[in-house]
Amino acid sequence: MQKTPEELMRLAIDMAKEAYCIGEVPVGCVIADAEGNVIKRGNYPLITISF
Repeated sequence: MQKTPEELMRLAIDMAKEAYCIGEVPVGCVIADAEGNVIKRGNYPLITISF
């Protein structure tokens, strides 16, 4: 499903909020192609994997 740049940013922000809520570093990332199709999403589980 194609998404606008604003929708892609909202996905990344929502992922960051989810990470923050579980005590993680609040970072979210969404990679999309030129048409706005999400290719990959992820976060940065630094705290969880460090211990």
